[in-house]
Amino acid sequence: MRLSICSGNGVYRNGDPAQGCECYDDWLGGDCELACPACVNGACGLGPVESDGNQTAVCECQEGWAGTLCDIECPPCDYTRSSCATDALGQPSCACDEGYGGAYCQLDCPPCDYEVSSCGSTNYIGDFPGTAATCGCDDPTARVGILCELVCPQPNCGNGVCAHTLEGKSYDGTTVQQRAGDASFCRCVQSIFSLHPILKYPITTRLLTFRTTSTYRCDDGWVGTFCDDPCPGGPNHPTLAGAFPCLGRGTCALGSSGTAVCNCVTGYIGTACDQAIGVCGDGLVNVGEECDDGASLFIDFLVIFVRAIGLTACFVELLQATRIIWTGAITGAASSPTFGARACRAMT
Repeated sequence: MRLSICSGNGVYRNGDPAQGCECYDDWLGGDCELACPACVNGACGLGPVESDGNQTAVCECQEGWAGTLCDIECPPCDYTRSSCATDALGQPSCACDEGYGGAYCQLDCPPCDYEVSSCGSTNYIGDFPGTAATCGCDDPTARVGILCELVCPQPNCGNGVCAHTLEGKSYDGTTVQQRAGDASFCRCVQSIFSLHPILKYPITTRLLTFRTTSTYRCDDGWVGTFCDDPCPGGPNHPTLAGAFPCLGRGTCALGSSGTAVCNCVTGYIGTACDQAIGVCGDGLVNVGEECDDGASLFIDFLVIFVRAIGLTACFVELLQATRIIWTGAITGAASSPTFGARACRAMT
């Protein structure tokens, strides 16, 4: 038995049940059972049939608008070759038709190998929104090249990345001869900064210095053509593992023997810079030293402070727990360093 005509949201067309329902505004469906969302810049329409057979009413947006309610403004896409849609985070972008790329789908794609690549709104070079469309390789660890036609020399390039000699060039900006001579290779990469500890402050704080390194180097702790040789003292070394390459006391490089070696900072020697040789003024309490201020402004401040309150005798009782032992400078003795100068005192 029918409880209501057209779910109470419409009437029979021409009063004839055989002609179906004519729905009121904001209702759709064969029986006017689907409520329309409150579309802002669009009209209500029937959405796709779900896998369970159900169907919902959705907003069909006007050109230049996207989102569930058509309330998100789109970028200026070339709508003759694209549409606008929102991603999982609700951000609008241009969805290019096949063969077009660039942020606004305004560029023609090169003849990519579409079995291993794609070309779309995220594939371009040059300043935004792009000056030339490019091929985006599906697996950049296996294929590179202007058309993704080059196979990488070894899987994953160890701890580096696969690159090619014409990287950053466009299809139209290169000749047939140049593309024929393109070749893949492994390029090692490293963050622009590497760091190593030189002094421990009281309790847990650590003073770090930053050493600028080449952009194209292996990930921290690796060297070699394929970035597959672990540095001594680093976490990946099989026999001399530690928290930092060269234990944070030097730089790691590929030696003449073809293996990773450490170039230690002054005051340390050894395969992993693991042997200290006492050097006055390096900011570390080395073997044979009682204390070393290392020109630390933080230390100089404390020296002034403890003098002001009348503490003496290297302040050992309080500072030994932090593993920093101070110079006799606190007492104002003749062995005191000038504030800001590097000085140390040998243990007796």
